[in-house]
Amino acid sequence: MIEWVAERELIRRARDLAKWTRHEIDEAGLKPDDFEGITHKYGVTLCWERLPNNNPGCYIKEERKIVLNRSEELPERINFTFDHELMHDRIEHNDDLLSLLADSYIQSYETMIERLCDTGAAELLMPSDDIQAIVREHGFSTGTIPMLCHRYSASSIAVAMQMVSTASHHCYLVIAVPHYVRQDDDPSMLVEVKAEKAQWQLVMLYTSASPSAKYWIRRGQTIPSNHTMYAAWRGGGEVVRCYARIPFASGNGWDVDFDALYFRSKIFAFFNLTFPVYR
Repeated sequence: MIEWVAERELIRRARDLAKWTRHEIDEAGLKPDDFEGITHKYGVTLCWERLPNNNPGCYIKEERKIVLNRSEELPERINFTFDHELMHDRIEHNDDLLSLLADSYIQSYETMIERLCDTGAAELLMPSDDIQAIVREHGFSTGTIPMLCHRYSASSIAVAMQMVSTASHHCYLVIAVPHYVRQDDDPSMLVEVKAEKAQWQLVMLYTSASPSAKYWIRRGQTIPSNHTMYAAWRGGGEVVRCYARIPFASGNGWDVDFDALYFRSKIFAFFNLTFPVYR
């Protein structure tokens, strides 16, 4: 009998696998950035090669080999890529998780395994227990993102995703980028009129929700021009706190506690329906 499991249960299991892997790495006296030591421990081959299309890395299952792009120079991208590819190997050698994944998501296997590897990589790089301890001290705020990026040598997107995916309360994350659009490309239109029609818009690049959230925010949407996220964009890197509407695709939402920051050319926004419960 095939056992179907929900996506969130698979994500939880992937995170548990990553926690155990991190425990084993710590027990072996290895540091998270000791790629050679970690791959040796798990019997995986590590090599650095030039990869096409600016691909940061890949995992070759048949050879149990992790390949990292030797042209990549950004430490935060290298760190996350290594952990992502390591999770490929850990999942491939976890019969229970692999069986559930294959049975439940046979039509979207590749997409789902990539998501599980992302989840595991975030946990390896930024352990959820550590994140929760830091949030207890500094607050569940977008203002905490820069500090976590520096502490873990992690990207701002990975940090924000890990914060919301391990949050103890009901919340949503929206990561938006400015996009310049021209509303009318009519070649007969006067240049002055075209300039008036052109404008900047914020487009949702990524969205996520805490484990207790009931709904999802669809990515790819344009943020309404009167939304407070525009104030955060123009805020000069200062955290904006107020009440703002959750930008659901349906347009049906409600005003909740809002916390946003413009950082590294992106706007990060938390929408908190409840407040953090610290254990």
